[in-house]
Amino acid sequence: GLHCARSMSTAPPSEDDPSLLIVVLDVHPVLWGGKALDASGSSLDPSTFMEHVQLFLNAYLMLSPQNMLAVIASKPNECVYLYPPSLSTGTSTMSSEGSNPASHIIERYRHLGDSNSATSPEGSSTNLSAALSLALCYAHRIGNAPRPSGGVVRSRVLAIQMGHDTSAQYIAVMNCIFSAQRQGTIVDGCVLGQPSMFLQQ
Repeated sequence: GLHCARSMSTAPPSEDDPSLLIVVLDVHPVLWGGKALDASGSSLDPSTFMEHVQLFLNAYLMLSPQNMLAVIASKPNECVYLYPPSLSTGTSTMSSEGSNPASHIIERYRHLGDSNSATSPEGSSTNLSAALSLALCYAHRIGNAPRPSGGVVRSRVLAIQMGHDTSAQYIAVMNCIFSAQRQGTIVDGCVLGQPSMFLQQ
């Protein structure tokens, strides 16, 4: 992952501080149409993968009642929030509310899959830089929001990438990495398709 040190002007975080995890999911309609491969070279079933994501998110939320979550779906031409509901559906529900956030994410993912168009060119890739920018903006917003209990929000981004890197995004992705370093956000990469030089930086 990209471990980016926090600014010297910010108090060092402690284990008791609230944690924010922002997951960026590559939902390229063509690659998820049965053409993606896992690490062993076998076909990766998107439904099974999302079940594992759901288990992971539930486990993360169970670690602490203060843990917060956001999930961003990255498509070739746009990035959309799957969670929190206040950003994914336009309701006033806060990210800490909701009895089962992971189930809400799965429901939104399925709805997104139904609306995905299969007309995306096979050679296209998702807009990783835009998704990372959205994630960092959200982390900055949450980190600067007043908190009655005080403490520093420990932000982390997990980018799950299926598509390949595109050279046109190199500068934008590097700018996101530098921004993450400045605001003290850790960026981890989980690459399910071709190796990503961007997420190895």
